Amino acid sequence: MKTRILLLIALGAFAFCGTAAVVTAQKPDCNLAERRFDSYISAGTKGGFYAPRWEHETIRVGLSVSTTELAHVLFRRGPVASASIAAVTVGVVPHVAQLIEHRPVDPRDAVADAFLASVPLIAVTGLSAHSWQGVALAATTILGGYLAAACWASP
Repeated sequence: MKTRILLLIALGAFAFCGTAAVVTAQKPDCNLAERRFDSYISAGTKGGFYAPRWEHETIRVGLSVSTTELAHVLFRRGPVASASIAAVTVGVVPHVAQLIEHRPVDPRDAVADAFLASVPLIAVTGLSAHSWQGVALAATTILGGYLAAACWASP
């Protein structure tokens, strides 16, 4: 049963990233060493800094892992619930705030942030299957989703 759920999550991640790549329909930008600005606090120019793209992506995953652990300690919920809280808080809320402020949302950035913030959720779900197949599927989903989104998603 859990393997089916993991498979659905994997397919959803690939479909989500693939759809974003097709919708943006622009040339891939695979230079992950390029320095770009990204803000973690607001949708504007406040609270951000310039760094290579791969560093921003690593920081986003780290923020999600930290938020997962904080939610687990504060709310005393299971790992899947805590990782879900982190995925929404780190990956989705900044872009919803951007919409509320009537600012344009870059769909590539929104997809990248949502996927990277979901990495702990995918990992926890894979580990909760208590089988090597679940772990392998989670690892494949994370790696495949990142490779699919890395050249098209933008911070």
